Amino acid sequence: MSRTLEMKKTTQTTHVSEPTPEPEDSSWSRARRPEQKRERRNAILSAAVMLLDDKGVESTSLSGIARASGVSKANIYRYFESREAILLALTLDEAEAWLGEVTTRLAPLAGSGDIRAVAEVFATTMSTRPRGCALLSSLSSVLERNVGVELIAAFKRQFSTLLETPTQAVHMALPDLSLDDAGVFMTFFYVFVAGIWPVSDPPPAVAEVLARPEFSDMSVDFEGVVRTHAHTVLRGLCRSD
Repeated sequence: MSRTLEMKKTTQTTHVSEPTPEPEDSSWSRARRPEQKRERRNAILSAAVMLLDDKGVESTSLSGIARASGVSKANIYRYFESREAILLALTLDEAEAWLGEVTTRLAPLAGSGDIRAVAEVFATTMSTRPRGCALLSSLSSVLERNVGVELIAAFKRQFSTLLETPTQAVHMALPDLSLDDAGVFMTFFYVFVAGIWPVSDPPPAVAEVLARPEFSDMSVDFEGVVRTHAHTVLRGLCRSD
C-alpha cells in the first residue's frame, strides 16, 4: 500500500474555527413565513457543515450547532429531531452533489465500454469529498441510531432516488453491464467507501504510528484503493453470466 493519504485540497476541507457564541437573533424567534423557515434551516445546516469539517462527525454536537447557527437548541428541534437528523440531511446534500458530478462525468463515456475510465470517475470524484466520505462511513453506525423509523425510511427513499440517474449512466457507459448489475455496483461502491474511509483517514495517534517505516504497509491510499476496487468489481460484473 502507498503512504498515508494526502487528500486533494478543496474548499470543502477548509477548517474554520467555531465562532464565539452569540444570543439567538430575536427576529428568528418570530419566523413564520416559509422563506424565514428556510433561512433558519439553512443556517442550522451551514453551521453543521462548518463544525463537521473542523471537528469531524463525533465532535459535531447539537449544542455546538446551536451556538454556531445562533438558533437555540429548543428551536432546532422544530426543524430536526436530533443531531443525527441534521447529519442525515447533510448526507443527502453531499450524495446529491457527488452523484450529480458522477452523472456529468459519465455522460461522454456512453457506449464506450471503458471500465477503467468509469472506475476513474468514481475514484476521483469520491476522493475530493472527505465530508461525504466521513458521513457515509458513519451512516449505519452513528447517524441512523438516534432517529425515528419514518425519518430513516424517508432518508433511504431519497437516497435510492438519487442513485437512479447515475446508475443509468453507468449502464449506458458499459453496455455489457445490465441495469440491475449497475445498481449492484453502486451499492458495492458506497458500502466500500464507508468501510475504507476510516482506515485511510486515521486519527492523529494512528497516523503517527503509520508514519513509522515498520508500519508503512498498513497505510491506505484512499483514491488508489477505491479506483482498484471499482475497476475490479465492474470487470467482474461485466463478465458475469
